[in-house]
Amino acid sequence: MRNCVIWSVVLLAMVGTACNNDPKPLEQRKAAQESDAGSKTKGPAEPEKAAQEVGAAGKTKGPAEPEKAAQEVGAAGKTKGPAEPEKAAQEVGAAGKTKGPAEPEKAAQEVGAAGKTEGPPKELAVDLGGGVNLELVLIPAGSFMMGDDAAKPVREAKPVHKVNITKPFYLGKYEVTQEQWEAVMGNNPSRFKGPKNPVERVSWDDCQTFLGKLNVKTGGQGSKFVLPTEAQWEYACRAGSTTTWCFGDDAARLGDYAWYDDNSVDNTHAVGQKKPNAWGLYDMHGNVWEWCEDWYDGGYYAGSPADDPSGPDTGSRRVRRGGSWLITAGSGRSAARYFEEPWLGRLFDLGFRVARAPAE
Repeated sequence: MRNCVIWSVVLLAMVGTACNNDPKPLEQRKAAQESDAGSKTKGPAEPEKAAQEVGAAGKTKGPAEPEKAAQEVGAAGKTKGPAEPEKAAQEVGAAGKTKGPAEPEKAAQEVGAAGKTEGPPKELAVDLGGGVNLELVLIPAGSFMMGDDAAKPVREAKPVHKVNITKPFYLGKYEVTQEQWEAVMGNNPSRFKGPKNPVERVSWDDCQTFLGKLNVKTGGQGSKFVLPTEAQWEYACRAGSTTTWCFGDDAARLGDYAWYDDNSVDNTHAVGQKKPNAWGLYDMHGNVWEWCEDWYDGGYYAGSPADDPSGPDTGSRRVRRGGSWLITAGSGRSAARYFEEPWLGRLFDLGFRVARAPAE
């Protein structure tokens, strides 16, 4: 009987020990489920589950996948890491702020949208004060055939030769008027009075005085005012034409473009009343002769340089171009060359227009 009791005690002890060493997998699974339900992680989370938690809570607990990180940048507007180039470019367009180098085409569009001009304006209006403006037209660089092989009345306009105007420049839209002269000089030497009529009875030297004062008056508004060279003048007058006048060869049409002896009634007229040439310049034929910068030399064309010729280095007479209200149709041809002494030449059919290089 005693032996049976002893063996019973031993068996009970063994059973208790075995029960204490049981890992209880069911209870552990329940504990893990309770942890998931309570959003509390007791150990390392699976990568996929961690990523889902980041998306749900908006907080990154570890390295995010590249694609998901880029999506977060777009949604939140904040960059947490390197953005894809295409997406970055889209952000620049949306926000109006450049975070990196912009594409050339996009940059050009932004300049246009902002109202900024990359090149010089096609026209300028320079304020001379008192409501008087000096209007200028941009003449493009280019090449043309200078001169005229026709006989008289074209003086020394031979041989026809190619000239290259290598840089754009501005030229007066109109001949300098009396009100413009008065605004700069304070006087009016003209015979045929009228504020919009071209100033006349001015020598080449008088024009240089005007230009000097004009440059002082407008010193902050761009580059220097000068007289055009003879090559610049003919290039601008022709405006791409190769004919006798800027409009063609028919003298019967000259009255549409010029004041000359057939229609002027023996005096000057307000500028801009006739048709302009193809580049928007008025009175390039007729009204008043126009001084040029060059010294005159009847044989200069034979050895003239091809690029930007500026006339002989010295001389006794200066070039004048374009004809006037007093002369015949033939004397106002695009290529016709005449001259006058620079210190005299105060004729009542002789004036000028200004030129100017674009501001650097």
